[in-house]
Amino acid sequence: MIRFYIYPSKMPTTLGKYIAKTLANNNITINELVDRVADAKTSLGQGDIRGVIETLCQVIEREVTTGNSVQLGGICQIRPSIKGTFDSINDGYNPERNSIEVAVAAGARLRKAVKDNAAVEKIG
Repeated sequence: MIRFYIYPSKMPTTLGKYIAKTLANNNITINELVDRVADAKTSLGQGDIRGVIETLCQVIEREVTTGNSVQLGGICQIRPSIKGTFDSINDGYNPERNSIEVAVAAGARLRKAVKDNAAVEKIG
């Protein structure tokens, strides 16, 4: 169940309107993911599952750090990004004005699963 509450918008394009804020029911840890995968009728043991998840995390870190975008099975896309401004087209990266960040976008598979299967509950 996706829980949400309504509050006044502060965005100029929606002043006078209200928008939703969702609340996480839980923050699922790697240990909880391992338990849930193990319970999903797999032949892998918890140690193997934990090893695969940890290795996947390390590979994603390495790939994004080297400038690659990672598409995670339609769940999300993870890519590096650079924030800040530049003085001209010929300007370079300057750590005083720029920062290296990570952008994560929901994938089509996850968006469809949430759209088709999630239930919502207004609170407050």
